[in-house]
Amino acid sequence: MKKRIIRALSFTVSLIMIFCMVPANVFAIEFGDFQSAKVSEPSLNLSASTYSELSDAISTANTSGGAVITLTGDITMVNVLTIAADVVIKGAHTLLRANDYVGGFFTVNAGATLTLDGGVIIDGNNEWVFNEALYAEKMALHMTNKPIPGISGFDFVTLEEGAPIAKANLFTVNGNVVLNAVTVKNNVADASTNTLAYSIFKMNANSALTINDGANLIHNAAKG
Repeated sequence: MKKRIIRALSFTVSLIMIFCMVPANVFAIEFGDFQSAKVSEPSLNLSASTYSELSDAISTANTSGGAVITLTGDITMVNVLTIAADVVIKGAHTLLRANDYVGGFFTVNAGATLTLDGGVIIDGNNEWVFNEALYAEKMALHMTNKPIPGISGFDFVTLEEGAPIAKANLFTVNGNVVLNAVTVKNNVADASTNTLAYSIFKMNANSALTINDGANLIHNAAKG
């Protein structure tokens, strides 16, 4: 049985991961009390239950100016998919990173919008465990002003044996991403040899990320 997973800091960690690729002077985060925006969906409706079907559906959407793709089964992700139009992916199923795949899930081109809705789950496939005892020990030393050499946040993480560790951003965004009823979880990324960590969302210039009620970013970790 897997050890109990500690998720208390997950949302904070996720926000750090979302924006860790963006220089501080190029964006501002604005929080407000507002209702989730309702936008019209593309008229073309497609479905997918395998990676091949999802890839084909996205290709059709890209050439047709957009589509709503309903997931009808859990899909194992084995390569990154490019969104070049307004695409809605929805359905109470999981997009799961393959055990031997360490790449990203989606690249969203400029001018395109990817909307995730309907209970879809984006799963990085690494049920890592937070080492609460070690964290408490090191924090106790920190509170007594004793130095803690060579320790980083990733040292408090015990990775799931044999699970994938990403070497790419989960989403690379040059356009727009809208998160409605979606969960993004279990993503672990390691960019130790890089200056910046690989993140959940790499937001490039002039891109936008909208997080509405119902979106959950939980249990994600990154090193770099």
